[in-house]
Amino acid sequence: MDYDELKMYVDTITLDDLVNEEIINSNSHETQFLIDLYELVRISLIAEINEFSKYHEDSEVIYAVQLQFSQVILTFKSTLLLSSYGYYTNSMINLRSLFETFFNIRYILLGESKKERNRRSKEFTQNKRPRKADGSLLSIYDKVLASPYLLDQAYYNAFYSSLSQYTHANYIGVAQQGDIDGIRTFPSSNKIDLVLSILSGVFYDLIEFLSKHLDFKNTFNELSKINKPEKFFFFQVHINEEIRKLKRKESI
Repeated sequence: MDYDELKMYVDTITLDDLVNEEIINSNSHETQFLIDLYELVRISLIAEINEFSKYHEDSEVIYAVQLQFSQVILTFKSTLLLSSYGYYTNSMINLRSLFETFFNIRYILLGESKKERNRRSKEFTQNKRPRKADGSLLSIYDKVLASPYLLDQAYYNAFYSSLSQYTHANYIGVAQQGDIDGIRTFPSSNKIDLVLSILSGVFYDLIEFLSKHLDFKNTFNELSKINKPEKFFFFQVHINEEIRKLKRKESI
């Protein structure tokens, strides 16, 4: 590595640190909210779900949820890390993965009977590709439509579809790296507030869903005490608007 290459490498690291400082300073409330959510999960929710798994009759179901939720935590942390250093498109790719795990957890727990919940869990833990009655593969959208709640479809419509553009490297995703001077490979604070808003929304809603559905009273009570930043409500506004659209469509 010659001097110019070394200097460019050092400059890139320095830029990462500068971008990180700018993002943390301009999103201090959102960052603190995400840290508070993570601490609640680490201290309370993980302990409750591990204890719950010891005596719950649907042990296969809870085991599947535990595995999925462990991935949620890792994806949450890596998304927060990437976004805090200005890697917007990579953060969006991670968010899509987070939503998929979110849908999978709800798909398992919202099965209409114990038999159905166990069947869905075993498909996951035995690494079987879930299939529909006609033998075709079950997609994430099929799992969304299987939910008895419009909330899942609202999540899908509001965020998941657009996030897929980043994962599949479609134009809308990769075009973020271009500007008037050519391609850009350096991090930036642009649009990171959007990532933090979506990340806080889906992580909060998953914690709330698990604590309500599995009756984790301590986690639910502590969750209600966490102060929500203003940007958190961006996520909720979009979800509520999608639910209203779906209800209007149903009424036609």
